[in-house]
Amino acid sequence: MYQMPSVDALVIATLNPKGGTGKTTLAVHLARAAQLDGLDVVIIDTDPQGSATDWRRRAADVDAYDAPPVVSVTDASTLRSDLSRLVSSYDVAVIDGAAKLQGMTGAILAASDAVLIPVQASALDLWGTAEFIDLVTDRVHAGGTRAAFVPSARDVRTTLSAEVRDVLEDAGGDDVPVFDGTTRRVAYARSLAEGKTALDGYDATAADEITQLLTDTGQLLQ
Repeated sequence: MYQMPSVDALVIATLNPKGGTGKTTLAVHLARAAQLDGLDVVIIDTDPQGSATDWRRRAADVDAYDAPPVVSVTDASTLRSDLSRLVSSYDVAVIDGAAKLQGMTGAILAASDAVLIPVQASALDLWGTAEFIDLVTDRVHAGGTRAAFVPSARDVRTTLSAEVRDVLEDAGGDDVPVFDGTTRRVAYARSLAEGKTALDGYDATAADEITQLLTDTGQLLQ
């Protein structure tokens, strides 16, 4: 696998204020990929629904399975201090961003080295993300962070995914690239429901997609 840049600690967030875009799936899989790459990783669950936390509870019931730890942080005012404490013990912190919480969204943007924006191939997702994309682009232009779009659950049988990619490329310009992302595969949901990830022997294609995502993220941070 691709090695992340060698720095004291990295903070990577999966963030989109619209719900149902695949933030938790992306965060958990990216964290597991980095862990399998030999890095010490912690997942920061900022979503009051606690999906990543629930996944970790399931993982704890799986014999001989060393899942990344998950820490819940739902107070935007303490996010920076909590991160400062946590990253001293880990190589990478992956933040599972909450939906529709403006204060937390701003705090995550301010604290992250890279922001991955999962977007599904639908007009509703694009409409619901437009204002947030402008916010992220402004922060990237200011040199505050790096960002990329991650198309999620793409249906390779339709042209809609390609059309959405074109829209995202126009929106991001040279500053916010569009990764290949993930395709619609049962292994993602099935593995999470069982307290694991698609990287853990479920689907070779899904595993390759996540490995490529880790590579793309590492290159984004160079």
